[in-house]
Amino acid sequence: VETWLVPIFPTTHAFVDDWANHAHRFMIFLIGFFVAKDPAFWRSVDKAWKVAPVLAIAAWLIFSNAQPVAERLGQFLPATGVRLVFSYVGILYAWACILAFLGLGRRFLNRQSRTLRYLTSAIFCYYVLHQTIIVVAGYYLTGMELGAVPEFLILTIVTVGGCALGYEIVRRIPGLGILMGVRQSSGFRAASS
Repeated sequence: VETWLVPIFPTTHAFVDDWANHAHRFMIFLIGFFVAKDPAFWRSVDKAWKVAPVLAIAAWLIFSNAQPVAERLGQFLPATGVRLVFSYVGILYAWACILAFLGLGRRFLNRQSRTLRYLTSAIFCYYVLHQTIIVVAGYYLTGMELGAVPEFLILTIVTVGGCALGYEIVRRIPGLGILMGVRQSSGFRAASS
């Protein structure tokens, strides 16, 4: 995808002509579908997760020094080659982060708890709600010109809070929960006396 499709189909986020992005996202979906319950994949994660943060940091350092690295590579490679190197470093960075988070989660969060059951039930609803909340809140925050750090903090709080509130509302309305990926819609609970 990175080598053949991205140069031809730049990301547009359009439904019909964003072929490289569609291929990439579909590939990620298929990987998740096929490896989620695969013991061999999880054994690999157990082996790789401690090295993955080192790879992620190394890739980040390359990106944070992109100009000098590109100039140095430009002495040996054509512009297309330099672009491919940075693309592949980006892929390495993404996968290293994914493996690190999967490994950390498996190592430290892989146990039953009320919080985990709650969040497992809420995850698809959060996924559906988060982008709309980010776009709307971001639209209004941008006009306030607060600066990057305050905007990030406010946007994060509003997004998490909005998703939590949205999930709590959705799971209590019969029928709506099914549309938002909530497994069981509990309906409104009667007040206890």
